[in-house]
Amino acid sequence: MDNAGQLMGALVLIMAFVMAPRIAMDWMKLQELRGEMGWDGLQALYAAKKEWINRHFVCAFAALLIVVFIKCEPGLKRFDPLAGVTGVYVVMSLAFAFVESLFAQMIANELVTREAEIPTPANYDDF
Repeated sequence: MDNAGQLMGALVLIMAFVMAPRIAMDWMKLQELRGEMGWDGLQALYAAKKEWINRHFVCAFAALLIVVFIKCEPGLKRFDPLAGVTGVYVVMSLAFAFVESLFAQMIANELVTREAEIPTPANYDDF
């Protein structure tokens, strides 16, 4: 594997070792916000999750374009190992986007549940 492939492999590992603890910390933050009535905190966490989903998809799309370019351009056959490692990055980035979207759905469900519990003029009679 050439230096570019090794560099991309290091980037893939760094991404995995940075994103997994960040998602775990966000999970702990969600549990903390569930315990208290942190409406604003949940909305901020939901907005952050949507941003991370978009980032993961943009990075995956850009990496996929790199893979397609390397595979389709005849002069770049020596970079096939880089294309393989970049393909692993694409899959990992899409997997992280999937996990983030599941997490965002959980937060959205929590927000909808809490919104239903807030008394409004329409449902004052229920309280």
